[in-house]
Amino acid sequence: MAASREAEALVAGGARTAAGPLRITAPTSFGRMHVAPYLKGFLDRHPKVALRLDLSDAYVDLVGERYDLAIRIGQRVEASMVGVRLASNRRVLCASPAYIVEHGEPRTLRDLSGHRLLAAAGQSPWRLQGPNGAVSVTVDSRVATNSSEVVRELAVAGAGIALRSTWDIHQDLAAGRLRVVLPDHQGAQSVGLYAVHPRSDLVPASVVAFVAYLADLYGDHPPWEDRAE
Repeated sequence: MAASREAEALVAGGARTAAGPLRITAPTSFGRMHVAPYLKGFLDRHPKVALRLDLSDAYVDLVGERYDLAIRIGQRVEASMVGVRLASNRRVLCASPAYIVEHGEPRTLRDLSGHRLLAAAGQSPWRLQGPNGAVSVTVDSRVATNSSEVVRELAVAGAGIALRSTWDIHQDLAAGRLRVVLPDHQGAQSVGLYAVHPRSDLVPASVVAFVAYLADLYGDHPPWEDRAE
């Protein structure tokens, strides 16, 4: 509700009818899994919006590439942008049952040094939060890749242990394809899911409407958390 109110407050006296082009960029996996399936609901409410959604895991220059809005996952939003925090980004350590049978289940963080770990480029070290505070784990990934989706598929296939967002693996957890390991350690809680747009005295009504729509959709209990363990 707070995020929804913040989104509505972005309107600064301009037209309140959402209409015209709306260009959005989002991370590949998140956009495919948790934005695209809900676009029809937004367009049904705002039929005058001409929406474009582009998916990319690269950092997108919103001003230079002329995007109206970005969905980003991170710890902070740059000063030149306005960011509305939509949800937390809970991340857990996980492995497939087959991997655990073959290699055993780690009982402490020190045990990870004897396991096969998986991470995409730029995702090491793992910054975790545990009972004794923050800790960093350097990851020498068994497979080098620039794709988080590849890391997820490797983990499901039994290739190693990964640190994944619950929005990414909630279906695998629910189906038993993955299990949480070391549940007392999770990714740093400072990482969140944000809707980000350039600062302006007059924010387009379509941007405000879409941010409010996502804030209401994800709310305090994002739909992916219902199936996560």
